[in-house]
Amino acid sequence: MSTANCTPHNAQDLTNRRFGRLIALYPTGKTKNRSRIWYCKCDCGNFKEATARNLNRGAVKSCGCIRSQAPRAVYAIQNNLHFVNGTCIEHLISARTRPVKSASGVRGVYYQKKRHCYAAYIGFQGKMHYLGSFTCLKDAAAARHAAEHQLHDTFLQEYYCKCSLSTKKYTTNST
Repeated sequence: MSTANCTPHNAQDLTNRRFGRLIALYPTGKTKNRSRIWYCKCDCGNFKEATARNLNRGAVKSCGCIRSQAPRAVYAIQNNLHFVNGTCIEHLISARTRPVKSASGVRGVYYQKKRHCYAAYIGFQGKMHYLGSFTCLKDAAAARHAAEHQLHDTFLQEYYCKCSLSTKKYTTNST
């Protein structure tokens, strides 16, 4: 039996209703998985067929133009960020001024109820490094700060040295 002959359950009129960037124009007379297929017009001017189920649950919001525009926005954001060896320079710099989300009050230090101790972690170059477990918050915080200095500060100093050298090379070559 063809699915086109099945009557969809809850056949509702979606005519002129908006779903994201789509406006449902009319049912096509076809069904898919017992859901009516609607002919829709996108704000960008293209047309798309979508099931009533997908329209109602928000699975379809455009003809596909949103997907094609998203990479441009991501590119604009990434174009302003500087990544070196998998590490975002701006993230390292701003991490010290952002509010701490940890309940312990120290970035990267968490209390483990089952073990009755504090665990310290630090993220660097796309990896999470375990720094150890500590009975005292002060010791865990000290381990975290030492790791920040050892990893983050050293990395930033090397980055700024390389940047100043490349800038000097550029200015000497251009004169």
